[in-house]
Amino acid sequence: MIAGLATQSRLENTNADNVVGVVLGKDFPLLRQGVVGFTAGVRYVNPDCQVLEGVVDAFNDPATGKEIALSMYNRGADMVQHIAGASGLGVFAAAEEANRYAFGVGGNQNYLSPDYIVATSIRNVNEIIYNEVKAFIEGTWSAGAHVSGMKEGSVGYSTDGSNIALPEDILGIVEETKAKIIGGELVICSTADELDAWVAANQYGG
Repeated sequence: MIAGLATQSRLENTNADNVVGVVLGKDFPLLRQGVVGFTAGVRYVNPDCQVLEGVVDAFNDPATGKEIALSMYNRGADMVQHIAGASGLGVFAAAEEANRYAFGVGGNQNYLSPDYIVATSIRNVNEIIYNEVKAFIEGTWSAGAHVSGMKEGSVGYSTDGSNIALPEDILGIVEETKAKIIGGELVICSTADELDAWVAANQYGG
């Protein structure tokens, strides 16, 4: 959502093109779900935005990550999210070279390039483990697959450490939508096949 809103904002390094991108380390199903989530967020607030995709095919190849990101910036993207492990460091280098913006993933990566990384998509593995152990101690734990998301405090975003001041209206929309997801009012699609229908049925209305 931040990418979809910020690409049309007055941030210094944005352009007139309505284009963003996402770079994968590997073409894995779980990472593809990340692309679906990113694209759903972008198009929820900016339905006409074009989302470019690229695959490094390695999690430790920042040179190729940089090359792919630069090609996206050259095609009009001013925001690129990586889901690429150490290959994502190349995305940050490309953002600096192209004077555009990037997003981190996992632990907070904003400090790595604070003038170019807008925010990090956070995955709190420690919170996931804590919740499992807590449930075990309290006697409420059960065997099987457990999904841990925004409601459990396991995923989210952080702008801490970034020097980029996002407009308050953007952050307000993100927080409002986050509350809808936590409350079950907005359910995000999980597959690319569902994406177009989901976007058509779900648009931020203010």
